[in-house]
This record gives sequence, C-alpha cells and structure tokens, in this order.
Amino acid sequence: MAKVFFYLRKFKEKRPQLLYLGFRHHSGQIAVSTGIKILPSRWDADKGKVKNGCTIFDVQLPIPLYEKQRIENLEVASLINNYLHSLSNFSNSKADLEREPFKTDIEGFINGRNELEQFAFDLEQFVKGYLVKKGMTKEKLINAIDAYLHPATGKITLFDYIDKMVTDSTNGRRLKDGQKLNHRTIQRYNTTKQLLQDFQKEYKRPIDFGTIDIDFYKDFNAYMVNVKDYKPATLGKHVSTLKTFLNEATEESINTNLIFKSKAFKAVEAESDSIYLTEDELAAMYALDLSDSPRLDKVRDLFLIGANTGLRFSDFTTIKPHNLKKVANGYDLEIIQYKGKAKVVIPVNDTLLAILDKYSNVLPKPISNQKLNNYLKEVAKLVPQLQALVTIVFVKGGKEYEETTPKWERVTTHTGRRSFATNAYKRGKPTLAIMAITGHRTEKAFMKYIKASKSEHAEMMRKN
Repeated sequence: MAKVFFYLRKFKEKRPQLLYLGFRHHSGQIAVSTGIKILPSRWDADKGKVKNGCTIFDVQLPIPLYEKQRIENLEVASLINNYLHSLSNFSNSKADLEREPFKTDIEGFINGRNELEQFAFDLEQFVKGYLVKKGMTKEKLINAIDAYLHPATGKITLFDYIDKMVTDSTNGRRLKDGQKLNHRTIQRYNTTKQLLQDFQKEYKRPIDFGTIDIDFYKDFNAYMVNVKDYKPATLGKHVSTLKTFLNEATEESINTNLIFKSKAFKAVEAESDSIYLTEDELAAMYALDLSDSPRLDKVRDLFLIGANTGLRFSDFTTIKPHNLKKVANGYDLEIIQYKGKAKVVIPVNDTLLAILDKYSNVLPKPISNQKLNNYLKEVAKLVPQLQALVTIVFVKGGKEYEETTPKWERVTTHTGRRSFATNAYKRGKPTLAIMAITGHRTEKAFMKYIKASKSEHAEMMRKN
C-alpha cells in the first residue's frame, strides 16, 4: 500500500495553489513542496490527481516540467499525473531511509538533481549559512559540518511530544507550581491531540512542528467551526492547548518554528452564555421544603454552598470541618483550591453557616458533577421565580443563535460560583476582594465572568 499522497492546503481559492507531497514515514508525517501550482477546481482530492481538461492556464509548472510540456506538446493533466506517479514510486522506494536523508532525496528528485548533486548543493548551502555567523572559527565550522554529516536520529514529532507530555504529566514528572496536573488537564491534552489527528485526516495534510503556520491556523479554526460545529470558547480552548504544546517544545529546543507566537495566531476569547441567580432567587431556593426528598435536599444544600462561597464543584464538595476557622467577627472558610492550588479565605455568612451546621460541618458524600447537575435542575424547577423565560444569544458553528428556555433549565453547579461573583459585584464589593476568592488573575477575565445586565448596572449607578 502506497504511503505517498498529494494535497492542496487551500481548496476555495480562485488562483493556483501549491501542491504538496505528503508521506507517512516511520518517523511521522513528512511534507515536501512539489513546486507545482494547480487551480483547486482542477484538482481531484479524492483520487490525488489532476482532472482531465486541465490547461496550461490552470497551473504553474516548475521550469523542467514547463520545458517538457512546451517541447513535447504534452497534455497538461497527463504530464503532471505521470510525473506524480513517478515521484510517488521514487518516494516509496526510499521509505527505509531516515527522515532527513529521505527528504533530501525527494527534494533532489523534484529539483532534477541526482543524489550526488543534491548532497553537494545542500552541503554548500549549509556551509555558507555558517560562514556569516559571528565568532565562527575553523574548528567550530568543522564540528558543525561533522554534526551535519552525522545527524542525530529519532527526531521527535509533535504527536510524539504530546504523548511525552501526557506521560510525564500522568506520572508526576511534569509539574505545575510544584503540583501534579489534574486529570482534567491531561484529558484536555488527549482531546486536543485527537482533534489534530482528525483534522490531519480530514484535510489530508501532515501536522508537525514545521507545518504549523498561519494557513494551518486558519484551516484548523475553520475545521472546528464548519466540521465540528464548535462554539468560540471551544476553539479558544484547543488553540490554547496547542500553544502550550508548542511553547514547551520550544523551551526544550525541540521546536524552532515560532509562528505560533505571532499576534495572528491567537486563542479565541469568547464570552460565556451562562446565567446567574439573583439573591432573591437563591433565597427562594433556600426556602424550599425538601424534607420529603433527602436526595434533592442535599443537592440544594451543596449548590447553595457554592453560591455562597464562589468555590468550584471540585472545591465545595471537599470542605472538611478543619476548613472552618473561628475569627473575631464570626467564621472564615479557608481552603486550598484544586485548580491553581491557591489558598482562599472566604467570610462565612448566615446561610452558609446554617447549612454547615445542619451537617455538623461534615457535608454529604458528593456525587458526580454530571448527576449533581441533573438533580439540580429538578430543584431549580421547583423555584417559582425560575419559571421565567430567558433568552441566550450564542455562536456555534460560526453562526449566531438565540435560544429561549425557562431559567431553571440552565442552572448548573457552576451557576453558583457565577452567582456569588455577580451578586457580590452588584452589592458594590471591591473587585479585587472578589477576585481574591474566585481566583481570577485579571480584572478583564473577571468582568467577562460577571453577568449583571445593562439595567442592573444602571441600578447600581443609581444607588451609588
């Protein structure tokens, strides 16, 4: 089975695009430019060949092929397809070579040089590149040529590096702020890796450190929008994770391609379409008589702990008696956040104190976040105020949508955290004081989290 395939990076352009040779080498994907440009409408991506009827005006040929077509008056489609067939056979015959010698031989074939001519040409270019470096001596040049002639084998690919990051993160060799990474972060690494592999297969293009460019960035985002139907926040998450891979590989001198650091290569920042509950709505939920349903009673109490502390699910479900500290004016809750491992100190209000006292400061055994969210909607549905309809505007698959539902349908465990931050902001509490509890590092990120409406902002100004 042939390992060679040919592909265009752009399919919707109205001018000829560069044709690439892709090769599934044992060291990973390899991409080499053929030097041929073809109008996308004249390229059959499924068959990997030029369509019949292609004319000289639909292509841009390198000089050797152009001269051959001109002299022998060959039909363009047959000329290119025969050439690609020969190039494919030649490439497959070199499959046992290591990565760099393999690329050298392929490029030599494309450039019309034999093996010795290609070697001499590459060595000349390498030496010329070193001669202009400051502080270059004869000894340094000899060492550089020796390293060039005897390159290290086993070059790590992007996917190899991601696997290494996952392994090192799992076994604790790779730490963040002296702490092991949580399983959700490691899961995100694997999810982004799989997405990149799916994209590679869909677009028939190799992905490696050297192929990450602005064209890749645009096509990858377009793939997530048009094929995966992702929301902007999901796009940003995967691009941000990819940049994490590339940053660390760069620091380890494995990657030298720095295009991902450009301003154009950015992770999308999208505002959340989530809701929050007002203090009146939270009070109504607290007032529900759920004595006939211990299951919902516990779910309601856990949610209200989150809404009165600003803690995430992973934090408020692990509160222990020793986290409650007596202070001069009452009680504080001191806890080390699971995400970021930062210590936070939260003043305990009457509602929170009553719930903790109800359980003698030993909270019910938590269930999964997914089940808690399902049960929480049952609780929220019982709150009369949450029967009101809310309209959410969001972007998905590159299109803007409006969706109207009862408010209770949109309540999740994270709504509690967002409610804490928004209600504290509406009460006029200092932004930095709220951020010290929620863990937001920048005011910009915090303000995106706040869900006060324009009319609520106006009311805040009126009171002040």
